Amino acid sequence: MKRLSLPQIRAVLADYGTTKSIEKPVGLRAAVSIILKPVSNDVEVLFILRASQVGDPWSGQIAFPGGHYEDQDHSMKETAERETREEIGISLPEIASYLGQIAPVSATPKKTGKELTVYPFVYWLNEKHPVTRPNYEVAQIIWGSLNGMYSGKSNTNYRFKVGEKYENFPGYDIGEQTVWGLTYRMIHILFQTIDSSWHFHS
Repeated sequence: MKRLSLPQIRAVLADYGTTKSIEKPVGLRAAVSIILKPVSNDVEVLFILRASQVGDPWSGQIAFPGGHYEDQDHSMKETAERETREEIGISLPEIASYLGQIAPVSATPKKTGKELTVYPFVYWLNEKHPVTRPNYEVAQIIWGSLNGMYSGKSNTNYRFKVGEKYENFPGYDIGEQTVWGLTYRMIHILFQTIDSSWHFHS
């Protein structure tokens, strides 16, 4: 079975999308951090379970740490790092290596009706057991197997209520939680960026 490794991820991302990170955003923009770390023969990726909050379109869902661009931010990369520090207490410039970014994704949450573009930035932790300090926006920090998702081993379906009925959406099992929706799409973009031959395993 093919497996992703740090050298492979680093080599590809070093040549991908390096200019977008310094651009000032236009319209509604957000940025997230895809944080990786080595574990035995695998690579793990950090997710957060968002706390249940009124007005948050992704309330109670699995996500990457991150949030909206603010005027104080000099780039979308800085947005991702600031939001990560605020949400989970990790200072990425201090304990992680920046690998690069992948293509942004767009979404229009029904609760807001406004299009939002999300910029993902990828980091490799230099510490295996970083100290985390989740704030009120984060209910839990969860590590999931990147290769489990890459191989299709953790594929699942997630039932979500849309209007008056429930629909099934593709996702990945990570412990007792499911990665789906926007975060699921970003993982697919990561896989396709790293390995152009990768395809979804049903």
